[in-house]
Amino acid sequence: MSFSLRQEAVDASVAAGPGEQTLRVRVVSPGLGTVTDDTRGGLNIGMNTTIAFDNLATGQSRIFDIRVRADARADTAYDADIPIYIEGWRRAEDGKPVENPTEENRSFWGTVSAHFED
Repeated sequence: MSFSLRQEAVDASVAAGPGEQTLRVRVVSPGLGTVTDDTRGGLNIGMNTTIAFDNLATGQSRIFDIRVRADARADTAYDADIPIYIEGWRRAEDGKPVENPTEENRSFWGTVSAHFED
């Protein structure tokens, strides 16, 4: 499976001009996740992984450590929307991860909507 993305301004590296850049997304590390329940009937879902965005035209790659988190009630209906919080930290040019990932030094963050399906 493959798909392409158009990067707009994750790190101000997009060249202005005609034509689209073709990016490839690679999963660099396994997605390590957890699902835990709490005493209030909620589920806490988390996953950490590392992905690379490869610019096929230039041969350059940008590697990000990604953190995905969501909370939902255990009785959430299958078609209900659940907000998923995503944040990422760009690795240094030497490939090493950010030493102390915090809100202040992250590269991007946001919330996407998801839902359970039958």
